[in-house]
Amino acid sequence: MSDGPDVDVERFREGLRHVAVRQGATDRALRVLIRAVCRLTAWNVAATGFEALPRHNGRRGAGCLVVAAPHRAWIDPFLVLAAWPPDAARLVWFGDGPTMSRSWWRRWLFPRLGMIPIAPGSGGPRAYASLASAVVAAGAALVIFPEKGPPSEPDATRTISPGFAYLATFAGAPVIPVVLAGTHRIVRGSSFTVDALPAIDIGPPDVQAFTPDGRRRSAALTERYRALIAGRLPERTAETDARRPSRDRWPWLATMFH
Repeated sequence: MSDGPDVDVERFREGLRHVAVRQGATDRALRVLIRAVCRLTAWNVAATGFEALPRHNGRRGAGCLVVAAPHRAWIDPFLVLAAWPPDAARLVWFGDGPTMSRSWWRRWLFPRLGMIPIAPGSGGPRAYASLASAVVAAGAALVIFPEKGPPSEPDATRTISPGFAYLATFAGAPVIPVVLAGTHRIVRGSSFTVDALPAIDIGPPDVQAFTPDGRRRSAALTERYRALIAGRLPERTAETDARRPSRDRWPWLATMFH
């Protein structure tokens, strides 16, 4: 496959084979960079709930799906990374393939960070189920942003796609709901919150995840997740709005990576 704008899935999968499941120098460097950017932009980031991540083989978050919403801006993955404990499992990411392959530096960097592109026409969750299962079985934590569809109001999510639920059911991976708030308004002095809610236990892996019974189970899990996010997001959005600066300075921050 070429190095052009098309999504080179095999390049990403090859990169994933060399990604450690323990955090290393790259993760530490990214946290230092995030802290420096937050100081420069006067951003305040408050994280809760991550001390209670489930443990597997002695490591917090290992073998879990980290399902975060709402996803509104380029900053969202960096907020999850900033909130993620340094002693927890390495984060691996599902993301939009065209976005990941938009430029040469993305095609070079993102495979090395353990990012997996979802390519158009790839077949949906079924095509990625075995890959997701291998990631969590190895002891990493897989991050998914599950929304789809048009923009939503600041205190509501977009439509929650059931794709994450199929992957969690197939892999038997606990789901950690993560609520992001404040990213609808990114300026100098913005406040953001990142809340990890109690994990949803999925039970053992279910190879029947894509049967009619599995689809019903995934639909129920999707609705449970949606309700948990909806129960926390309005309150946290109101809190971040109450701390917002009186005027918008540096509004270009919202679109700096578009």
